[in-house]
Amino acid sequence: MVIKNIYIMLGPPGSGKGTQSKLLGKKLGYAYFSTGVLLRDIAREQSELGKKVKGFIDQGIIIPDEMMRNIFRAKVTSLGKVKGLILDGYPRTLGQVGFLDELTAELGGPKTAAVFLEVDKQKLLARLANRKSCAVCHTIYKSDMPEYATGVCSKCGGQLVMRSDDDPAVMEKRFEEYLAKTAPVKEHYESQGLLVHIDGDQPIEKVHQEILKKLETRN
Repeated sequence: MVIKNIYIMLGPPGSGKGTQSKLLGKKLGYAYFSTGVLLRDIAREQSELGKKVKGFIDQGIIIPDEMMRNIFRAKVTSLGKVKGLILDGYPRTLGQVGFLDELTAELGGPKTAAVFLEVDKQKLLARLANRKSCAVCHTIYKSDMPEYATGVCSKCGGQLVMRSDDDPAVMEKRFEEYLAKTAPVKEHYESQGLLVHIDGDQPIEKVHQEILKKLETRN
């Protein structure tokens, strides 16, 4: 498998990584996947791995590196031939950065860039407290959208639910985990000159356009 570019979407919980990753993937024709969605799918399984993953998610704790390493490799391998890859939620620790570097070498040494979405913490908490996601296709709906009130996904008809890791107590734990483990990942890519800063407080389309513009200047 030879991949031209790998773009990593970074930012605290609720910063819009999933939304922007999907938009970027669609625009560039790159494969996109969210480790959050992948892990929630695994957590719904009745396997031993599923039970372990569910336990970590419910507590707002980042999945251990070795477990995540195996899950991530299996997912990337399953993608087949793609020209680019957009990662939402990976890497989350410096240990995962090391593994991604190894995998990048195996994939032919694609160019890597990390996109960091900067959003005010209080705005993030408000976003997380006022959203539901489809239990089937994982589409997110905000409280001002009609689907939020009906509780039914307009894309697939699935039931809308409040994610277990969006619970206020769990949200605080997620922020603690982010600051302790994921913030250093941002610092790592910044020190390598690979980080792109984006104002995540803008409307969705403006954030998308800023990402495209800044990534284009790097190529």
